[in-house]
Amino acid sequence: MKPRNRALAALGAGALILSAGAVLPAAADESESAHTTVADGLNNPRHLSFGTDGKLYVAESGVGGDLALGEGAEGELYFGFTGSVTRVNPSNGAQTRVLTGLPSAAAEDGGGASGPADVQQQGTRFHVSMGLGGPPEVRVGVPGAEWLGTFLTGTFSKGPKLEADLAEFEGVNDPDADGADSNPGGFVKDGSNYVIVDAGGNSLLRIRPNGSIQTIAVFPSVAKPEVAPGFMMDPVPTSVTKGPDGAYYVSTLTGFPFPAGEAMIWRVVAGQAPQVYVSGLTTVTDLAWNGSDLYAVQLGLLTNDPGSVVQVVDDGEVLGEPMVLASAFAPYGIAIGGGSAYVTTGSVLPGGGEVIRVALD
Repeated sequence: MKPRNRALAALGAGALILSAGAVLPAAADESESAHTTVADGLNNPRHLSFGTDGKLYVAESGVGGDLALGEGAEGELYFGFTGSVTRVNPSNGAQTRVLTGLPSAAAEDGGGASGPADVQQQGTRFHVSMGLGGPPEVRVGVPGAEWLGTFLTGTFSKGPKLEADLAEFEGVNDPDADGADSNPGGFVKDGSNYVIVDAGGNSLLRIRPNGSIQTIAVFPSVAKPEVAPGFMMDPVPTSVTKGPDGAYYVSTLTGFPFPAGEAMIWRVVAGQAPQVYVSGLTTVTDLAWNGSDLYAVQLGLLTNDPGSVVQVVDDGEVLGEPMVLASAFAPYGIAIGGGSAYVTTGSVLPGGGEVIRVALD
């Protein structure tokens, strides 16, 4: 595992709550932004999206299990089949786990799991990205763990099957040439292909219909000599969305030391070097367009700052005040529909995650 990505692995391997001295804020802090809870009791919820049926689909990374998997960034990890996908009716809050039994690795208390990271539903089919937070060989010898670090497809009635193995691709190709480390995250459908970030590999990848994988872009590391001579901070891409101009927009968390105000949103055109679209953000985990308006989720937590959702305007400026959502605990994914933003919160909590709705002006 790349040392600079260890706490990103913690986002998918049970250590995020403890890393960087993070402290759980009081529940009352989240009330500073008016919102409505539409789903609760979720296990480490990450990205979410609207399906073609108008329902919300939420990737739950699970709570791990009973099988000791080995050492993670902050201690022993435990593996099980507790990852899932929950469907939520945004109009009445009815929620159902429509896909269960997916691989999950977490700390002993079930926090900060690695497992289902993002999900999309189109008609009768679904696609799910599976986090990992390490090199592909950590999956060896653990039945079922081979689905961590992959891209799955299937139907809810028949279950999932493997479509692409991103961890294997990272192990063979290592696009950023910094050692194999894979942690697939957010993705977007683009024609017949899917475009996905690998947070561990610092790359943006294209998955073709036949399951083959192609590198679209690699994001550069940032020199941090104040940490140590020659130290480079990973960008750690977390999600991707396609903009109204046809370009890909990619959010970044940044790696250790997770400095406030140094996360970026990148604009990527295939065949060209990535360009910084927005800077000055903190631990960004997801993006969503609403027409020409771009919204970004800031996790907080790793910097001991409250999580939030902010709007980005056309010239790349961040509208800091008023925030769309302020003082939220560990928000992660965002989906927009019907004039509202739907955000997962408590993204590192077993059984404590929620989806909340915030009206957009």
